[in-house]
Amino acid sequence: MRRRILVGAVLGVFGVLATGGCGGGSESGDEKSTTTSESTTIESTTTESTTTTVAPRADADQASKDLAAAGVLQTADFGEGWKEYEAGALYTPTEASCGYQPGGPEDGLLSGASLSGPTVQLGDQPGYVSSRVYAFPTEADAIAWVEIAKGAEWGECNVVKLQKFQDDNDSGVTMRLVTREIDTLGESGFEAYAEIAGDDEGGEYVYQATKSVYRLGRTVITSNVENGGMGDQSQALNDGEFAALSAAYGRVGALG
Repeated sequence: MRRRILVGAVLGVFGVLATGGCGGGSESGDEKSTTTSESTTIESTTTESTTTTVAPRADADQASKDLAAAGVLQTADFGEGWKEYEAGALYTPTEASCGYQPGGPEDGLLSGASLSGPTVQLGDQPGYVSSRVYAFPTEADAIAWVEIAKGAEWGECNVVKLQKFQDDNDSGVTMRLVTREIDTLGESGFEAYAEIAGDDEGGEYVYQATKSVYRLGRTVITSNVENGGMGDQSQALNDGEFAALSAAYGRVGALG
């Protein structure tokens, strides 16, 4: 597999998948929330719903809020044929996050500085893209979070979350980590990568999820792509992510 580079963004071109989809469509590594109250309901389409206690957070400064909003992959960024599958929301870090460590970078994120973008679907195809953006207080915080994402535990955590969703829905699909490597890793802000595959009970490859991490200064963008067996339509899924990430890079870059 190779990745293309455009306007500083490094974007995915995947291999061919076997037919047969598993459904899905959310930023699957972590959960997202719509409130920062002390008892917060956490929702996700690819993981479980649960209730987690989180401490209220003060509002972020406007510059951080603007960076987070700029980095989100919006439905309009993807071009013709794409539609919103699930709305985006304020993201409040919790211990359920694959990138969370006690006292770590996510603990320093204030309200409004981290957002989950909408989950966007390519027509009626089993292909989805979602994003999450973190506008950390400093570039050092962003670098520290990227180091967490580069670690083995982050990749394994994402596999576990996807597997739980499959198990909860009795799909019979087994998730496995394929690789953390790709040839353009380390170029143009492309910092971390994980490719996860799903095999049906007969061992056939039926599902692919990729999770990519990009850093622009103190802003981190994660892009999650789910391909449930689109076959010849897979390139259109890749092209949409390419266009959306390029647009997000441009907006974040314009803010300085």
